[in-house]
Amino acid sequence: MDTLDDKIEQIRETGIGHGLSDREIDSCILDALKQLSKRSKSAAVKRRRRSRCASIVCGVLLCAGVAVMTLLCLYSVAVWVYPDTQRWLKNQAEPWFYTITKNWRLLTLGITKTFDLSGFYGAHCLIGNPFVEFQNQDCGECQKVRKEHVLITVSTRQYENIYMGRAQPLILKGNHSKVTFNDLRSWYRDNGITFDAVNRKLQKAPPGVESIDDFLANYSEDDLIADRNIHVEWTSDAVNPSRLIRRLFSRPTFVPRTQEVSLLKTIVVSSPEAGTIEPNRRRRGSSAHWYVQGSGSREIVLLPAAKCDTCQPIKFVLEAGDILCYNGHVWRLQSLPALKIPCEPGILLRIKASYYYIDIQ
Repeated sequence: MDTLDDKIEQIRETGIGHGLSDREIDSCILDALKQLSKRSKSAAVKRRRRSRCASIVCGVLLCAGVAVMTLLCLYSVAVWVYPDTQRWLKNQAEPWFYTITKNWRLLTLGITKTFDLSGFYGAHCLIGNPFVEFQNQDCGECQKVRKEHVLITVSTRQYENIYMGRAQPLILKGNHSKVTFNDLRSWYRDNGITFDAVNRKLQKAPPGVESIDDFLANYSEDDLIADRNIHVEWTSDAVNPSRLIRRLFSRPTFVPRTQEVSLLKTIVVSSPEAGTIEPNRRRRGSSAHWYVQGSGSREIVLLPAAKCDTCQPIKFVLEAGDILCYNGHVWRLQSLPALKIPCEPGILLRIKASYYYIDIQ
């Protein structure tokens, strides 16, 4: 009130200074009070509106929080009572995950075109976390598995309902066309420029061989057969090589069209008598893996994951054109010489893959 009285007195002194009468000064004071009252009412209305909006937002957030907590509690109870709930929800969410990822990549094209980020493409993660520990899938399923299932073909629906995400391995006999070393050489001769522009370095190779060009130029198929322990490995995770590799190893027909494979690929060439080879596992992908024997024969051993020691290893032989489907979170795949089965002369080519990454071995 003191401030208002001071303002009124200031107006009165100003009016006297301009020679106004008392009636005119009182009229000016009334007009000023009316304007002040209107401003106060308008400010009060705005405050009430802001308070009402804040209350609505807080109420919505509170309801959303309660709903999320309720869903989490129901989910925890469902997983505890029915362990298959987690796998079912994961399968339902995967199509949305790929859609979101694809749209996000399209939104960030401007950044990738402006800044060269190719140096980070091969990294597992940009910032390492020494305390992270991946949780293996429940080992209860693989305890019941004693041998692989063998079929000639499988439909997408049958694969999704029976085998995808499960511990039971599946072999599709002769489901893929044969791929030879000469096919690999011809394929690289036609597409080498695309590969060399991205990555030419070999991860594993004989002494003195540093690139794919060196390997194909200095080694013939006879040379590789003579070297009983040859093992050449090359990894790429670029877009164009991924598209070109599918010309050699096509996408299996049973893989759902709603799923995508990542860009990671590892090409491995080995002699029939090469020792134990374990596919490149530098990235953790989906549980749904497949492995194709492009040529020759190899003994495959599916070893239980590190925390599934109660499960029993499974051994079998894959021949040219066979496709193996297995759970990569439960089993660890190793390839050994098929010594008990006569091997046709030649170099062996294989491919291991999943929805998140694809490895040729």
